[in-house]
Amino acid sequence: NEELIHIVRPSVFSRVPAIVAGVSVLLIPYFFFFPLLAIGFIGTVVIAMCTIFGLYILCGQAIGWKGNLWIITTERLVELCQRGYFERKHSEVPWVTVADIAYCSLGLFSIFGLGSVRVRFHGVLPSMIMAPVRHPKKIYELLLEIKALPTHQPSASSTFTRHHLI
Repeated sequence: NEELIHIVRPSVFSRVPAIVAGVSVLLIPYFFFFPLLAIGFIGTVVIAMCTIFGLYILCGQAIGWKGNLWIITTERLVELCQRGYFERKHSEVPWVTVADIAYCSLGLFSIFGLGSVRVRFHGVLPSMIMAPVRHPKKIYELLLEIKALPTHQPSASSTFTRHHLI
């Protein structure tokens, strides 16, 4: 009965410095291609190492961008967080545990229509923060609309009661 509503990915804007660094490391040895080849084996190793390191940086940024997302469904909010090549965190929370939703758009990010969205939960669960995202106000309004659905309001007959934490 659960339906997918929206998938939110962070903006590529926050990864621009690392992407520029990766492209620079990847391309710089090719501007000095013939002088490096004239050095011999060491020049070839420099070209190979710069190429490998540049590709490592670019692939890491692509994996990090593709692996970080929020999946918004009618029943729950899912966060997938990719850090590096091998570390992936998966969190999911039902809508009845959502206590507060907020968004913020400051400084340079607001010029480009970027901001952050934060979801706090009842109890001891940590907040979920997605930043920077495009159109944070629209995502905020979507989350508020889903949270306001009558099926997501805790009832007296609900088995999910943690009064000592609320």
